[in-house]
Amino acid sequence: MFSESRQVTVQGGNFFAVDGDYNLNNQMIQRTGIDILFESIAKGALYNSGERFDPPKCHPKTRTAILKMIMEWVQYRDQLSPDFMWVHGPAGSGKSAIAQSIAELCAALGLLLGTFFFSRSVPGRNNSKRLAATIAYQFSQSFSEARPLVGKAVEQNPALLFLNLEAQLRALITEPLSVAAFHIPPKPRLIIIDGLDECQDPRAQTTIIHTFTQLVTVQKLPIIVLFSSRTEYCIREAFKNKVFDANLYRVALDNTLRRADDDIREFLTSRFKAIRETHHMKYYIPETWPPSETIEELVKKSSGQFIYASTIIKFVEAHGHRPPDRLNAVLGLRKVKNETPFSELDDLYKHILSTVEDYELVSRILG
Repeated sequence: MFSESRQVTVQGGNFFAVDGDYNLNNQMIQRTGIDILFESIAKGALYNSGERFDPPKCHPKTRTAILKMIMEWVQYRDQLSPDFMWVHGPAGSGKSAIAQSIAELCAALGLLLGTFFFSRSVPGRNNSKRLAATIAYQFSQSFSEARPLVGKAVEQNPALLFLNLEAQLRALITEPLSVAAFHIPPKPRLIIIDGLDECQDPRAQTTIIHTFTQLVTVQKLPIIVLFSSRTEYCIREAFKNKVFDANLYRVALDNTLRRADDDIREFLTSRFKAIRETHHMKYYIPETWPPSETIEELVKKSSGQFIYASTIIKFVEAHGHRPPDRLNAVLGLRKVKNETPFSELDDLYKHILSTVEDYELVSRILG
């Protein structure tokens, strides 16, 4: 380089010594609207997210009545069918398991538009900031006709991802779906909003209900919405709006509807059988374990709450321990060092108690 040069002054610059041919191509990688949208979603809120690997869902032969009822609401509709469903019940009653099972069933039938599984302990899933983007991204992936329309909306105005929920849904779902509807079979698509009470801001909970109501009833879009939550005050009040008088299917997770005891008995029997057959310490497990009396005792202690039975199974089947010993710990027949069988339940109910408004009153009631 600069062979035999004299009195040359060079300030700055980049130099390359190249033997042979050299081609330099300057390419700017331009992100698409869908790429930008993807960066704003809550990945763990999708029903099939790896972040939620092995999510709770209804065990085979359980919750058959309620799953059948919900799927009939989705599939067999007429002009009088409600556009909204609210599945409600106490903590641990299996709301998320039902929502997960319905999402999987509807996805297989091409009836799912999108899901959002709220979680109070997960950033991005404990508020509504990523809700519209997450639903819109799933919409764009499920329907190729809508993808360029959703992408174009973001490309033309990337700032819309920072607007309020109503503006985002209008730009990302209402307008694209209105155009793409001509190319999409005219059957309602389901949006599932699970764990609405786990959205930390009660005002946001109300806004979500109101905004999705506007999306469906005012815009007349082929969308139906399933909400699931605990019966928190602001959610109950939001569903008292007159717009829901004949347009809301209320599903209470009580023992009568779910045949809870029968379902829990089926769940426990099936899972204990799987432990006997597949656990790495199965050779230490008697064929008759556990006795039917023990299963009945666990069903009684569950009091209709699936989370109790599920927590027991998780504890008993843990790797590195003999299942009969773990079950005896649950029954109080044996102590387990450094572990609490119901730590998951403890965390859940600690959170519930932390959210009460009149703590002194609750303290007096609980004694």
